Amino acid sequence: TVLLDKVCFSTPIKFGDLVTVRAGVTYVSDRSCEVVAQVWKSPSGIIGGLPAEEDGDAKATVCAVEARFVFVALDDNGTVLSMPPLPMEQRRTKRWEVAAKKHEERVR
Repeated sequence: TVLLDKVCFSTPIKFGDLVTVRAGVTYVSDRSCEVVAQVWKSPSGIIGGLPAEEDGDAKATVCAVEARFVFVALDDNGTVLSMPPLPMEQRRTKRWEVAAKKHEERVR
């Protein structure tokens, strides 16, 4: 890990809440990639509820934490390697655009 770019805590997780961690690659440059990890919570007894934005229910599943990590590809000797590109359909998202802008700001 080269950088922990951002961690947002948006709502507390209480004892007994069910948590699910989701992560995915949001951007790939020639030598690094950004991964966004999210921790979603559902109140105790609710499994796989809809996101709160979709049903407006206070008992719905909500994103409690989001973090952005930047990783650099290294071989066994610590030499920086090239990263394979993301498929084109993954590059045409809002997350890709935001991550690409952040990458440009970091490398300046």
